[in-house]
Amino acid sequence: ESLSSKDSTTLTIYESNSLMLALTKAKQAEKGLKLLDIMVKKNIPRTSFTYVNLLKVCNNSTLLNSLHQKIKNDKIDDIYINNSLINAYSNCGDIKTARLL
Repeated sequence: ESLSSKDSTTLTIYESNSLMLALTKAKQAEKGLKLLDIMVKKNIPRTSFTYVNLLKVCNNSTLLNSLHQKIKNDKIDDIYINNSLINAYSNCGDIKTARLL
């Protein structure tokens, strides 16, 4: 079953975050970003849990930059997300951006 085939009236924040956790444990960052897009389209709130788990598996700067922009768009200012962003940028070798955060 595809991620977008779930009825929007039954997809909850808890189910979305559980799916996100499963995807990140399976190191499926691209699918996690697709789920994030579905959450945005269906107005499912994103939490620090949503972003922190996804940041753990962003292993390239293209995915990381995309996710960072989504965090900025959601206007979330959270210490856990900020620390995860620093970690993720450092892991991708972008020390300059990590230090700016």
